[in-house]
Amino acid sequence: MDAGEPGSVPQLPAGGQDPVRGHPNRDHPYDVVADMCATINYVRDRYHVNLSGSNFAARVQQADPHRRPHGY
Repeated sequence: MDAGEPGSVPQLPAGGQDPVRGHPNRDHPYDVVADMCATINYVRDRYHVNLSGSNFAARVQQADPHRRPHGY
């Protein structure tokens, strides 16, 4: 299939830069930065961790080395 055909998947050029927006493709499933941002946002929302993260260990048991592990 040519890039212009319906159903074809556009390919990023070498270097991974989106030629239209000029930044890495944010929809790529292996985008480590986007994955970490999503993880941080999930943990902050789910466990009510504040923006500074100062209550992270108190709210997330797995992050506190002084507390026993807890099952799901």
